[in-house]
Amino acid sequence: MAALSWAQGLPTGSVATEIDLGKYFQGHSGCFVVYDYGRNTYTLYNPGICSTRFTPCSTFKIANSLIALQTGVAPDTSFLIRYDSTKHPINSDILSAEPFIRWPYDQTMTTAFRFSVVWYYQEIAKSIGETRMQQYVDSLQYGNKNISSGIDHFWLSGSIKISADEEVELIKKLVDNRLHGFSLATQEKVKGIMLRESNDRYRLYGKTGGGEIAPDSTIGWFVGFVTTGSNRYVFALNIFVKSFADLSGHQVDLTKRILHGLGVL
Repeated sequence: MAALSWAQGLPTGSVATEIDLGKYFQGHSGCFVVYDYGRNTYTLYNPGICSTRFTPCSTFKIANSLIALQTGVAPDTSFLIRYDSTKHPINSDILSAEPFIRWPYDQTMTTAFRFSVVWYYQEIAKSIGETRMQQYVDSLQYGNKNISSGIDHFWLSGSIKISADEEVELIKKLVDNRLHGFSLATQEKVKGIMLRESNDRYRLYGKTGGGEIAPDSTIGWFVGFVTTGSNRYVFALNIFVKSFADLSGHQVDLTKRILHGLGVL
């Protein structure tokens, strides 16, 4: 491990340590950052990549859910939108794979978040509208805050970009219920739909994301937080592979292996 004298994208004066996690990435490029509440320290793998902004893909569903609930576009996480195959046709080539097999059905926010249903959140974003979306993206200080490439796809390899460091700072504020412009109830509801795994040792909350960012280059994200009996941790991971098919949820397994190796899980 090596202490970093500074860490771009993290709060000024942060205590940050660089660590070699290359064995987990198995030759793939990527990065990992975790914040330890108990020690008030950051641990980073590839800090240069951690501070670089990329498309958030479906990790933006965290922000989209917050904004939908706060504006009342979605009264609650049980808010239902009926599936319309004429508006949102789904390529039959992907319908046999997870999570896409879950997409051509009516969805609530809870199910759409769990199965990363793009069409549901596109409808949510259009109902929020550009003016309110920009207002709340600014309030969240979300990456470069640029939604100019279209209200229903700016997060899908579009104009908005965010770094792993910035994802961690956003999730930290959510964990602490201190997101500016968002009620306690809204923040608690979103944390509720982020819960992925719960046992007698820890609770794991998070959201995956993935999408093509260049020919033969796809980014995979997993961002979230862990609570244990005595501590809390916030993390963000990205990994770069050749195609979306190469992800197959790999970013979640990779993150859990790293967190196990660090003694978090």
